[in-house]
Amino acid sequence: MLLIALFIGLPLLEFTLLIEVGTRIGALPTLAVIVVTGVLGASLARSQGLAIWSRLQTEMAAGRPPTETMLEGFLVLLAGLVLLTPGFLTDIAGLLCLMPLTRRPLLAWLRRSLKKGVASGRVKVHMSATMGGKPPGGAGGPGGLGGAAHRPVQGPGGGGAIKDAEVLDDGSQPTSE
Repeated sequence: MLLIALFIGLPLLEFTLLIEVGTRIGALPTLAVIVVTGVLGASLARSQGLAIWSRLQTEMAAGRPPTETMLEGFLVLLAGLVLLTPGFLTDIAGLLCLMPLTRRPLLAWLRRSLKKGVASGRVKVHMSATMGGKPPGGAGGPGGLGGAAHRPVQGPGGGGAIKDAEVLDDGSQPTSE
């Protein structure tokens, strides 16, 4: 139902708003506003995206999980997408996702929503990482000479996050020796 409202209702609302603004300020100024907000928004999305990409690489190089940065990157990507959509409401939503002052509360809301979704089982998190700095599957990669393959295993308690873990060919997990 939400998708129907999003894909039908939002364009109708945007179209109605564009017509209303166009009748008040004229067609050319309305088009100019749409083009200027699109160009400025795309430029801002690009600069914010590059800054986030740099932070993401720094965090990964330091061995820290870049979860917060990835959520910020998602909001900037979303902002870029909605800024490409002509309309005033989508431009406002895109700019709110781009500006750090308003992005912080959106990140907090997104983080809370994801935690609730994972806790209720509606959202599954898949993670993949190399074990001990080696490529998956040992020296030979997946199915290679390493004698192990990476297969998904259920997280603690049967629910919650699912992550990739090293599983030996006989189905058992390696023990730490």
